[in-house]
Amino acid sequence: MLSCSICGSPEAETHFGGLSCRACAAFFRRYCHSKKPIGLCTCKFNGEGGHPCRECRMKKCVAAGLTSEKVQRKRGKHSQDENDRNLRESTSTSSANSLSPLPLSLTHTHLPFKDTKNITFTVPNFSIYEAKRFEVFSTLGSHNAYYTTSLTHVDVRLVCNLVVNVFPDFDILSVIDKKCLINSFVTKIWLLEAVLDDVHNVVKYKKMEEKDVRKVLCSFLNGSFDEGEEMEEEDIWRTFGPLWTYFYRFVVEPIVRLSLDRMELMAIIWILFFDHAYNDISSKSTDLCWNIRKVIHRELRNYLIEKFSGDVEMAENRFLNLLEIPMIVERGEQKFQEEVVLFELNRVKGCPKGRHLKVSFLEVQRKRGKHSQDEKDQNLRESTSTSSANSLSPLPLSLTHTHLPFKDTKNITFTVPNFSIYEAKRFEVFSTLGSHNAYYTTSLTHVDVRLVCNLVVNVFPDFDILSVIDKKCLINSFVTKLWLIEPVLDDVHNMVKYQKMEENEVKNVLCSFLDGCFEEDGEMAQEDIWRAFGSYWMYSYRFIIEPIIRLSLDQMELMAIIWIIFFDHAYNDISSKSKNLCWSIRKVIHRELRNYLIEKFRGDMEMAENRFLNLLEIPMIVERGEQRFQEEVVLFELNRVKVHEDFVKIMKKQRI
Repeated sequence: MLSCSICGSPEAETHFGGLSCRACAAFFRRYCHSKKPIGLCTCKFNGEGGHPCRECRMKKCVAAGLTSEKVQRKRGKHSQDENDRNLRESTSTSSANSLSPLPLSLTHTHLPFKDTKNITFTVPNFSIYEAKRFEVFSTLGSHNAYYTTSLTHVDVRLVCNLVVNVFPDFDILSVIDKKCLINSFVTKIWLLEAVLDDVHNVVKYKKMEEKDVRKVLCSFLNGSFDEGEEMEEEDIWRTFGPLWTYFYRFVVEPIVRLSLDRMELMAIIWILFFDHAYNDISSKSTDLCWNIRKVIHRELRNYLIEKFSGDVEMAENRFLNLLEIPMIVERGEQKFQEEVVLFELNRVKGCPKGRHLKVSFLEVQRKRGKHSQDEKDQNLRESTSTSSANSLSPLPLSLTHTHLPFKDTKNITFTVPNFSIYEAKRFEVFSTLGSHNAYYTTSLTHVDVRLVCNLVVNVFPDFDILSVIDKKCLINSFVTKLWLIEPVLDDVHNMVKYQKMEENEVKNVLCSFLDGCFEEDGEMAQEDIWRAFGSYWMYSYRFIIEPIIRLSLDQMELMAIIWIIFFDHAYNDISSKSKNLCWSIRKVIHRELRNYLIEKFRGDMEMAENRFLNLLEIPMIVERGEQRFQEEVVLFELNRVKVHEDFVKIMKKQRI
């Protein structure tokens, strides 16, 4: 007779997918239906020979193969919605070291609390992928640019196999959707591999001097130039050295400093892969990516709470630090794109398959946008705010201390009236313009800078202690972002009007904006203006303005996002003091935003967390918009569109 895998009872049979006695099966069912909060292990208080505690008994159930998915929903007088809530709040404390026997479907996003089985399952699969990749690349006779890119097709195949093995639902997508996601992910893997390599060789690389890096770079490009087009070592370093230096200092090092463990690395890799922000994938693919991302976010948070022994504050800080990595990688991709362009300009040979993927990468980068995945969040957007956003703090508040009392939102609340005053002053200044064409609008750049400076100092006094260079860098960067956010606010006020506009009306607005801004004898016809700049205006509306508007931000959420965008600690030309201040303030804003959302959704943690993650997408949307804005400014220069020199200085500085 078979014995129970959990308690050892001699009478056991199959229950809920595992071998157990009836008593343990009944315990497992009660546990899954229970609303009791998660507890810590109490076995040490039971004495030798005592029964395992509730939590340890549950772990044994999971290890024996019992799964909550096979437990029938609790029946009774409760409504279907309450039964759904019971299922979502059921707990499973599966060990991070126990592997799920089969690939896991992630389209169902209602996870038991503390469940990390999806991330856990990916760990051995990714190890197999790494081993195969190492085996393939170790066969190369040379690791120069040409031979490395010659294995691009192998990289694509290995990634495809990895994803299908771990996430079977991925295989139901169309060929185009899969190709888009995989090609984009391969470029990210190339960036992450450098991080993993640095972790394994951290001592060696820290000892390297500039001359050693130059040798590695020149060796990488050796034999990769067309005949007769070879570059001298000095020219190679002058051309590509700054990009390699930037990549190491501002992509590799920041990620390495986070000291990711294996589970955290897996979570970040899949968050990067399932990016729902492409505009050339189907809505089906967008939905799948967003669902899987929500699962990974949830499991990552569960894992961190367990990692820090229930210390929620440490877990949340770590969670927010980890969510910075996708933005770091995206900035690395921008530099990588610049490097690829330099390869082409300097006729560096790449394998045709590798070059094709790089072209695909450039196309994918251009086509990044937002789909209407937030339609699934309609209930969140339609919920009404219950926070007292009108109660003002009497004095500006110092934000360098980040241990806030729960449910505190005073810093965000204080910024609301100050931002309203700023908007009123800005409207007053811009309404004095005789013409709102490009030149006259940009002539007020210095006014924008002054107003932003006054706003920040009034709201965050600690900002005033920074050096002039640091303040100038942060303010100038924020002004460019503000130029992207202002159309969002304008569209909110004139939504009905803009939704009725047709293409010819947009064309008229664009031509009016550029009217009188060309040099004499350099005027462009309306058709030429639309052909040159129309795509940028349409992109801005469809993939920046509309996605943010669909989120229906209330005033408190808008304030939080604005300050998260302003206090960006990822600039490479600000001091460590400024970076520390920015990160401290960001943590405060993150905390207060979450507190506000919990209050807004009346304690519904799942709705608050989903909303929080949606809002954290906005800085990435704005950053992508900045890239397009820079391209538009370059077109201004090429077509000799007159803009004010103050505007030109800021944009050139941002480009650098």
